[in-house]
Amino acid sequence: MKLTPDHKNPHSLNPDTDPKDPEKWQALCGRHQVTKKNYWDTTTGKLNTYAIVQFATEPEKREVFHFLLSYFGYTILEDGSITRCET
Repeated sequence: MKLTPDHKNPHSLNPDTDPKDPEKWQALCGRHQVTKKNYWDTTTGKLNTYAIVQFATEPEKREVFHFLLSYFGYTILEDGSITRCET
């Protein structure tokens, strides 16, 4: 088994974490290693949002869908069509 080191605090809180200070790091458990491997794109350093949504339940996918519609200024009409909201 290979343990994966991970920051105790995210880069957004402290981007200059000292790589030589063991107090700033922790080993990920097996479950979190898999989560990080599957949902974190190490080539870009960004979350793999497609994989996260694909793994979500149907109600969670609908919640994300409605959030994104609202975020981008759209709404679903009673007939099921999507329209741009008036501002």
